Amino acid sequence: DGSGTLELEELASVFREGLEPNISTEEVARIYSAWRDGESDSVTLRVFIAIMAMFIKRHEKDWQLLQAMQAVFDSQWCTDTSTVSYRELAERCPGLSETQ
Repeated sequence: DGSGTLELEELASVFREGLEPNISTEEVARIYSAWRDGESDSVTLRVFIAIMAMFIKRHEKDWQLLQAMQAVFDSQWCTDTSTVSYRELAERCPGLSETQ
């Protein structure tokens, strides 16, 4: 809304539109309550950056795996909902064995 802070609904929108479409209202409310400044009904830019840093750190391994799959398949089709069979993976990585 141009205020320089995020209210609960705005924070939920940021998560759902850019980070975690399936995040529950309750989880956003918990994050919001834990991080907001004092008695304020909003979070500042500083607090928002801290929330994003925590979220990114929590999902760092998922991000690295997604990046690796995109590199192996030389494609942007790999998303958090994509599936791949062992056969497809073995075709792209000939040195891969079932025991690795």
